[in-house]
Amino acid sequence: MCAVQTNCVDEYLQTMIQEQLRCTSLCMKSSFFIFFVLTSVLFLGYSGFLYEQNVSPFSLLMKWRHNVSIVHEKYYNDTSYNDTKYAIQIMTKNDSSNVTQSLVCLGPSSLDKTRLRSELKDMGFEPAEDHEFKSQYIITPKVCLPPSSVPDYVTKGNTRTKVISCFNCPAWFNDSKLNHHNRDFRSCEYSNCHFDVTGKFQSTADVLVFFVGYLGNTPVPSRPVGQIWVKAFWESPVHYTYPVPYNRWKNVFNWTFTYRTDSDIFAPSTLLAWRHHSLLLTDAQYLELARNKTKMAAWFVSNCDTPSQREQYVQVLQKYIEVDIYGKCGNLSCPRSAGSDCESLLGKSYKFYISFENSLCLDYVTEKVFQRLATRSHVIPVVRGGFNYTKYLPSGWFVNAEDFPNARELAVYLKGLGNDPQKYAAMLKEKDKLVTLGYKNDYCDFCEKLHTDQRTKIISDIKEWSHKATCYSPIDVT
Repeated sequence: MCAVQTNCVDEYLQTMIQEQLRCTSLCMKSSFFIFFVLTSVLFLGYSGFLYEQNVSPFSLLMKWRHNVSIVHEKYYNDTSYNDTKYAIQIMTKNDSSNVTQSLVCLGPSSLDKTRLRSELKDMGFEPAEDHEFKSQYIITPKVCLPPSSVPDYVTKGNTRTKVISCFNCPAWFNDSKLNHHNRDFRSCEYSNCHFDVTGKFQSTADVLVFFVGYLGNTPVPSRPVGQIWVKAFWESPVHYTYPVPYNRWKNVFNWTFTYRTDSDIFAPSTLLAWRHHSLLLTDAQYLELARNKTKMAAWFVSNCDTPSQREQYVQVLQKYIEVDIYGKCGNLSCPRSAGSDCESLLGKSYKFYISFENSLCLDYVTEKVFQRLATRSHVIPVVRGGFNYTKYLPSGWFVNAEDFPNARELAVYLKGLGNDPQKYAAMLKEKDKLVTLGYKNDYCDFCEKLHTDQRTKIISDIKEWSHKATCYSPIDVT
């Protein structure tokens, strides 16, 4: 049993190589040698086919999984990386016909509530519906089960596979392990989709995705009748523009695929879930963590000249409280290669972490605030950005600079909060109730929309949608 999929693949490769060497030796002495050679050729040919389809034969092997469980390794004294580490363990088991089953990942509407709660508890989560606060960012995690274990399960969508092709997908998008996982439509309730990252099927695909920030001055390509064009990009509007002349691109898009909450396919940097209450620490443990803090605030940063003027804001903040700056913009260092040590430093020593965005734009929020949830670092984020934090995130676990007229007033508040262990410990507990998920739903949502949304829509002015009055200049740097 392997805790991490890549380790499983490594072990599988080693086993396969050893097995082939053993079989070769035996088959050289037997009449099965010809059969062995033919089988090998067929396997390699099939592997080549899978490669052309952008599917690794080893990733296909991982399809045949009987059960997935999330293992929780709780430890309170060591916060070097994460008090709760989630490792997806892949377990295969043959059914009565000696054939392993694939999994389907089901949303809350596809399971009865009793079973849903039981499965989620085993995974370490609580249903979003159990909590009064509702948000697009906080979901009930999907439960992955063999279809045979779900009564009356039927794959949704029509039988024709919908093809999503990419006009100019960047390398990072194609190579991302998270994207590869998300693009495995076999685990979606609507699974009849294929993502063509190579762009080979642009002329026949149902959908063509454009990374608009990488278009440069590319002319508008020819368009097959009925093909849906989708604008995609995850940088804030201050960091990209559209091709010149723009009018040719103005009204060619049908859907949007971005971090914006009003996108046709909502694709945030991460999704959140509620951690099961049994995995929280005790009030006494949170209080001990608070009392053991010895430093005020830390900031890990490498971009020192930003539209949000966050660097100037922090300079003012440093006049009133201690802010240790790590990276290119400061005089301290904690390299990314020492990630767990950096998180340990934050969790044990610092009361606050500066989570300021580089630009102040509608719905724009990056990993800066969510990273502290991902690693379960016991430190309170101080946020500043164009994102509506109070609308999309529950209160009580972060400090929003927007609530203060300037850096001085924020510093006064942080100093008081840092000197109140009881109040600070309560915030640590509220923060600990949330956990980031290691997957997103955007590709499953994409496939579902293709199979269910028959409306015809044209965005009349894509630049107006993305750029008009969506960003603003700071007025709090005083």
